[in-house]
Amino acid sequence: MVKLDLHVHTAYSHDAGLRPEQVVKEALRKGLSGVAVTDHGTVKGGLAVKKLSPPGFMVIPGVEVKTTKGDLLVLFVEDEVRPGEPLEVVDRARELGGLVVLPHPFDYARRSTLKEVEELARRVDAVEAFNSRCLSIESNFKAQRLAKELGKPVTAGSDAHFALELGRAYTLVEANSLEEVREAILKGRATVKGGLSPPYVHLMSRVVKEARRIRGFLAK
Repeated sequence: MVKLDLHVHTAYSHDAGLRPEQVVKEALRKGLSGVAVTDHGTVKGGLAVKKLSPPGFMVIPGVEVKTTKGDLLVLFVEDEVRPGEPLEVVDRARELGGLVVLPHPFDYARRSTLKEVEELARRVDAVEAFNSRCLSIESNFKAQRLAKELGKPVTAGSDAHFALELGRAYTLVEANSLEEVREAILKGRATVKGGLSPPYVHLMSRVVKEARRIRGFLAK
């Protein structure tokens, strides 16, 4: 079995402080077999981590894409995926060979109706059934029930923005390669595990985001 954190952010995300070299170091220290790097709006973080990773450490480049109905994760892509309407993003991602995951479907920030969440869940490849940054465990339980009701494959990820979060949620699959990881997810052979991160990580992200905004303003 390989142990993968399938939702990780690096400093290429505007609200994260985890450097690419830290991802590899911390992931190995915590016993992870690999990660999916899913920075906000860019694949650059995933490509950087992939370049830095040692032989045998699995790195899935990806991106978290903004849509009009909340974010989507796209795994296994090395090209940028343009934001837009949810189904347009799904189609663009698949054209690039991406695997589309609905992350934290019941998180407070999604602002979608239950009907909209269910419709989108039907169109993606998998549902994120555990996300460590959700503010309540019930959000994850609801995601798990949704995936089960729709017969959708599941993934789990910490949604780490800082080193302390990495590996708090993870996906277990039997695989020896990235292609086998992909196949295991799509065929519903993934097991999800995890726990919640402390709520203050959201404050940490706000501080990083604001500091970068001020630094950018002063640089003008």
